[in-house]
Amino acid sequence: MNPPVFTCPGAFSPFSSSHTKRSLFPSDDVLTVSEGEEEEDDENEDDEVDLENQEDQASSSGEGNCTDEDGETEEQSERRPEGSKTVFKVTCGGVAGTLHQKRFGSGTCGKSIRTETRWLSPVEFVKEASSLPDASWKKDIEVDGRPLSVLIEAKILKIDPPRCSCRLCSPDHIDLENQKNDDECYVCKSEEAAELVVCDHCPRAFHQRCHLPQVDDATLRDSSLWMCTFCVFQTNHKCRYSDKMEMKSAILRNISQHMLECQYLLLFLYSADEEQNFALDPNLYLENYSTVIQTPMWLGKVVDKLQTKEYQTVAEFVSDIQLIFSNCASYNHANSEFLALGDRLKELFNGEFKKAFNICEQ
Repeated sequence: MNPPVFTCPGAFSPFSSSHTKRSLFPSDDVLTVSEGEEEEDDENEDDEVDLENQEDQASSSGEGNCTDEDGETEEQSERRPEGSKTVFKVTCGGVAGTLHQKRFGSGTCGKSIRTETRWLSPVEFVKEASSLPDASWKKDIEVDGRPLSVLIEAKILKIDPPRCSCRLCSPDHIDLENQKNDDECYVCKSEEAAELVVCDHCPRAFHQRCHLPQVDDATLRDSSLWMCTFCVFQTNHKCRYSDKMEMKSAILRNISQHMLECQYLLLFLYSADEEQNFALDPNLYLENYSTVIQTPMWLGKVVDKLQTKEYQTVAEFVSDIQLIFSNCASYNHANSEFLALGDRLKELFNGEFKKAFNICEQ
């Protein structure tokens, strides 16, 4: 049985429907780039002119990547050394995003830049960020303060030829829809074979079991739009908590009336814990953990207890989350790296909890 959903007039319910997506890029065909290839000398003006014409030269020559039977180019399926960088932080004006190399086809092919709200092609990203009539995606999109063209010159980004038949350059309707959402689960960061359930209101995608509440098969078969818990929470938050409340009042509340907030906070923590250090039972991978920590706690166990209704109040839920952080501090008191990871996640949770329940500052 699904937990109750709390909505305001005109707000969306998360149990409407969902769509799934197939992978644009098989997980074993990830394109990567050696870190060393990123280092390039500053380009002179002549180089910039050549780079601006590079796409046109590819177009006129008709040469470029050949495709395999799956529609993937040879260069897209080429393996590079491990430990290489495939995602770059980019800016244009005051707008920031992340450029994902494996989604890049050209300025217009492939929605390769992920902003907070959606996926965009480089040209679309520049249009959203700049009102300049002569804006150029190669010059005006910057990576570490340098124009994006430096990555093209270094062949880190390779522009596909106009007759390329890969799924980025010659997408069908399904491919175009798939480009609107993430290629990995927003929670576990995995691109495993299981299909991803995609939100129709944001770029996020999830495995059925990773989302909270878990997405059942009946929901998948529904043809109407589906909204993830992040979007449901954001849509409902203002009308649920129009007034500030004190911390004591918030944690003493019955958790049955605040499942949405607790599910949102757990998903938030899972996403922030990028390496999934706090997701599983520490006894599974840490030696002598039980000799140091008497009451182990991890995010997966909190999820199980929340779904089996073992918590009566919000305070009990928060207590288990805080136990994860205190256990981390106790076990890693001599390991500054993991101590810092725990402190960072604790700080993020405390801040997000106050926002979720609209806690007034003391």
